[in-house]
Amino acid sequence: MTTDLITLRTRALFVFLYTAPALLVLFLAYELAVNPNPERGLVLLLTVIVTALALPRAWARVLVAEDGLTLHMPLRRPRALFWRQIIGFETGGRLGNALVLRYHPLNSQGRPDPTTEQFLSLTPLERQDVLIERLEAATGLSLASR
Repeated sequence: MTTDLITLRTRALFVFLYTAPALLVLFLAYELAVNPNPERGLVLLLTVIVTALALPRAWARVLVAEDGLTLHMPLRRPRALFWRQIIGFETGGRLGNALVLRYHPLNSQGRPDPTTEQFLSLTPLERQDVLIERLEAATGLSLASR
């Protein structure tokens, strides 16, 4: 039994795109300091909210193990899935082809609950093909749009 962990990180382009709102926050904060204005303050507040939502996705990483995967994002709890929970996966988005996993959450006995279904959207990952191969091998499912 091997304990090889593969770490996959968000693609560099998407790290930039998810981080870009932080640069806008700095610019708007400077503009507000130079020329105080209620409208600029509101725009700054909205940009801070967008930044808080986007930044964790920029620094997301997926750990792929023998029995499943775990999505780690700063300021959020890790989301772990066993291969046996996953009932489907596909790519979504026009630019990044991020993986979207469809799965049954675990019930109180630690077994997949077939009566409920949830989705986990991953960021576009570097070496995403490694994860797709592991998903196909572990689940017996295939990615149709490959």
